[in-house]
Amino acid sequence: MSDFITLSCPTCGGSIRLNSNRREYICEFCGQKHMIRKEDIESFGRCPVCNRNDRVEKVSAIFMNKSVSSSLQSRLKPPVEPILDRNKTIYLTKDIYLEEPKLIKNEPVYESNITGPGTILIMLMILVTIAVLIFVFLDIASGFNLFIPFIGMLVSVWLFKNEKKKYKSKFEEYKRIKEKNIKIIADWKIAANQIHNKWEQANNRWEECYYCHRDDVVFVPGEKFHKPLNKIKELLYRID
Repeated sequence: MSDFITLSCPTCGGSIRLNSNRREYICEFCGQKHMIRKEDIESFGRCPVCNRNDRVEKVSAIFMNKSVSSSLQSRLKPPVEPILDRNKTIYLTKDIYLEEPKLIKNEPVYESNITGPGTILIMLMILVTIAVLIFVFLDIASGFNLFIPFIGMLVSVWLFKNEKKKYKSKFEEYKRIKEKNIKIIADWKIAANQIHNKWEQANNRWEECYYCHRDDVVFVPGEKFHKPLNKIKELLYRID
């Protein structure tokens, strides 16, 4: 069967042959340019396998038809909108999916945190040293007795500074990991939006898709690309 349909020019009435894949044509007799409505072109939709349209129906119409078998309806259902949940894999097809973001484990550390076990021990040493100093002065101790708490004070100060340095280092590492996790989540959101855009495009293609009952194939009019019904997702998502 030919890919051309015979029409008459609405201006001069001349006979015209229109290619079913084109929306525009120019009358050879009067030179008038015309445009065909999209819905009219779709009515020309022919199966790319048998090149006929007598057993062809729009997929969305079949899906909405309650008299059609539930089995066929389920196979022709539109693509399911993905839920953008970063706690699980977003799946469109076996080739198009997005795994949950792999965040780096990060224990909260605060810059002002001085409640670690080492710090508590240091504070106890300082308190003990002060108590010894008070005890020594009350008993009018010798210079050697004064030297002991003095050394204890110096050691306590040194330990305290080391403890603060250790917590500062932990805090810096915590900030670095936090920034990495923020970037991981931001990259995931971009990828998730791309996944959603692919679904929107697939859903729009589903609206334009036709099904041939004779050859059990789905196609979009004007495209040579077609697939058997059990691979409709590949057609919708343009997977070769």
